[in-house]
Amino acid sequence: MSLAEQVDMLQDDEMNSDFEALEERALVLSTLADSMGYPEFARSALKVSEACSEELKSTIQKGLIELTELARSIRLGHRGAS
Repeated sequence: MSLAEQVDMLQDDEMNSDFEALEERALVLSTLADSMGYPEFARSALKVSEACSEELKSTIQKGLIELTELARSIRLGHRGAS
């Protein structure tokens, strides 16, 4: 599953106000992104995960926008590299 697809799942969790699932999924995605060599993406996903414990909706929404933009940039970078 691509990073963009995983971000879509985070957005679905946020839309459904499922902060528990969002927190867990964002934490897993942070670890995965870090292991794949995307530290900025990993930090953003971790911020989203941490914001979920307090249901900081504004912070979560901003983080999801950031993750969406980063996933897009990563995808474009890979397509341009071929």
